[in-house]
Amino acid sequence: MRSEARAAGLDRVMVVSHRPAEDFYHRVGAVRIGTALANPPAVPWDRPEFEFRISSE
Repeated sequence: MRSEARAAGLDRVMVVSHRPAEDFYHRVGAVRIGTALANPPAVPWDRPEFEFRISSE
């Protein structure tokens, strides 16, 4: 994902996650940047938002 983002000229990628996956995203280097609020009835719970920072290397 990082190499694809870098090739596309992106410096960050945002992910809206499911709460049980939060530890996974921390382990792979994402930084929590906020919370996507619930949107009932489609999504009845708040979700953590993460960001991967993409280096230019």
